[in-house]
Amino acid sequence: MARPRHRSETRPITVSLPIETHDYLVLLATRGKLGPSEQDIAAYLVVREVELMMAVDYHEKKVPTA
Repeated sequence: MARPRHRSETRPITVSLPIETHDYLVLLATRGKLGPSEQDIAAYLVVREVELMMAVDYHEKKVPTA
């Protein structure tokens, strides 16, 4: 999964999901038995989709590097 090299390179966010979406993330996490948690899976999916949006210039506005 896509993870930063150092924990200091991350920023926490809080996201509310529809119950069905959360239940599906829990299902994916439990299928892995000892694998990632639903939070890990959700973070991976968000990072993957945002990186794809940035790669295809989904928005003309460039993200400032702070």
